[in-house]
Amino acid sequence: MEYENVLDLLDVGADTDPEIFISCEDGSFLVGGYSRISGAAKKLCSLIIPIDESEVRQRKTITVGYFSTLSAFWTAAAARFNRTNDEYLINAVNYYDKNDETIDYDTALVNFNNSLLLGNMPDLLVFDNNMPYDSYVNKGLFADLYEFMDKDSEMNRDAFLPNILSVLENDGRLYSMALDFFILTEAGRYSIIGDSDSLTFDKAYELTDSLPEGAALSSGISDRQNFISYALQYNSFVDYQNAVCSFDSDEFKNILEMFPEDKTFRYDVSAGLQGMNEMIMNNNSLLIGGLFYNFEKFYPLENDVLGEKAAFTGFPNNDGVNGLVHIDSRIAIASDSENKEAAWEFIKSALKDTVVQNETELYDPTSDETFTEKRWVANTPFGGTFPVLTEYLEKLGMQATVYEKKYNDEGELVDAEPSVSFGDGMKMTKRPSEEDIRRYIDFIESVDTLERTDEYIDEIINEEISAFDAGASTADKTAKNIQSRVSIYLSEQYG
Repeated sequence: MEYENVLDLLDVGADTDPEIFISCEDGSFLVGGYSRISGAAKKLCSLIIPIDESEVRQRKTITVGYFSTLSAFWTAAAARFNRTNDEYLINAVNYYDKNDETIDYDTALVNFNNSLLLGNMPDLLVFDNNMPYDSYVNKGLFADLYEFMDKDSEMNRDAFLPNILSVLENDGRLYSMALDFFILTEAGRYSIIGDSDSLTFDKAYELTDSLPEGAALSSGISDRQNFISYALQYNSFVDYQNAVCSFDSDEFKNILEMFPEDKTFRYDVSAGLQGMNEMIMNNNSLLIGGLFYNFEKFYPLENDVLGEKAAFTGFPNNDGVNGLVHIDSRIAIASDSENKEAAWEFIKSALKDTVVQNETELYDPTSDETFTEKRWVANTPFGGTFPVLTEYLEKLGMQATVYEKKYNDEGELVDAEPSVSFGDGMKMTKRPSEEDIRRYIDFIESVDTLERTDEYIDEIINEEISAFDAGASTADKTAKNIQSRVSIYLSEQYG
């Protein structure tokens, strides 16, 4: 069966995930479905009317390249840009279709990289953590976004969270921008840990010894491989930017040999998140791991699990790292693009929609009256994550202190009970105060280390550590083997 492309919704600026598509006799189209851009589920109906070719606006094309899928957020941003901009048109190009069984991701990425060598770079590139970003930077493929920010009175450097700009920088230049992020960290009781904003291994084990006999370092560590994985994330042994590593250091060798099982591996995976919560609730662990992507994740930890203020320390390390910034995807402007200023305007328009005000109609059955509740909600690509703009983070933070509304049986407009879960059967029992939110924001802005993972490096490390665990290699030999293999890989990929 052959198909004909009769309409590109992106080109005409239809911001709809179509559920209904009707071709009318007069040549128009009726498209209905949910909007992709709103933080709330809103249905839209678009009537697309044909016009004479002479009336069609002639616009310059800006190409946005991506792999596999362009998220609903980016698709909506492109549609809105195309609907409102008279001079430029966003055209999306997919370099890898996951439904195409004739090619896999790795092959598609190799083909894309080869096309870059021939000068076939899109104006904008949306990329994930599997792509060799540092290699692209080293080849000079991306423009420095600071050049646009510093000329922009509306969205300059002061508009962004300083720590996010810091983790995205390369030698003082900003070659990509993220729209959202979340934080990974470890937390413990403030009454035990105090003001420490990070923990060395020695200090962490000293505090663990102060707990009841049999207590573990962290409630989320289930085995040696899990322990090594956490330790490597929080210790900087790989410098992707300069394509060098330091696995032959004494620090790495110490981590290899540092796994007192009586203090480290107590977590039963089958117990789930509730088991992790109960370990620290009962003082059977010093730390508990946390993934924080909105403000509703902080308060249940303190109020319902720890029963007191938390000390956010990150996993033990010697670099003073108190947590990791996780970013799933970013966007960059090609250094040789002829439309760099317009590309920056597109990024700006997308950033402006990462937090939206949602309006909900509440209905009182006793009087047929309604109340429109307005709340700020995250509208980020992965849903509900922290935005990178300072103003938006503040709005979401203050919003978290405000109870949602509802009508009770007597027709009174009252505060609704919070319904944010934290683990199996645990719910936030009240809203945080503004003072709590300020502490959380201060912590979020203090985390300035980017989480970096590389599947190939992970495979090398796991292979060599397996030999070490089996007694087939010493810590010194294991470190040297990892250093040699990873160095070769970095040189090939990022050198």
